[in-house]
Amino acid sequence: MGKLTNTQLVKLDTLDEGRRKWDRVRKLVEMAAVTPKSADDLMRQCGRTVDQAGRFFGSNGFGPLSTHAVDLGALIKRPGTFQAKLGAFREIVGKGYAGFDRAQLAIKKG
Repeated sequence: MGKLTNTQLVKLDTLDEGRRKWDRVRKLVEMAAVTPKSADDLMRQCGRTVDQAGRFFGSNGFGPLSTHAVDLGALIKRPGTFQAKLGAFREIVGKGYAGFDRAQLAIKKG
C-alpha cells in the first residue's frame, strides 16, 4: 500500500469525525446502563445524536454506517424498557464500530 491520496485522506478525516459521533452514542448508552433513573433522558439525547450521525454518514457516502444509525434510532423509539433493549443497543453499537474498520480498510485500499 503506497502513499494515500488527498481524497483518501479527506475520507479518513471524515470517518474520524463520524467515529467521534458514534463514540458519543456509545457513551450515552453506557451512561444509561449504569444510571437507570435518567435512562429516558439519556436515550432522548442518544436519539438526537443517532439522527445526526445517520444524516452525517449518509451525506458523506458511508451508507452501511448510516444503516446502523437508523437501526439504533428505530430501537430507541421501540416500546419497552431500556434494560430489556440494552443488549440490542450494545450489539448495534458494536456493529457500527466494525463498520468503521471496514470503511477504513476500503478507503486505504483505494
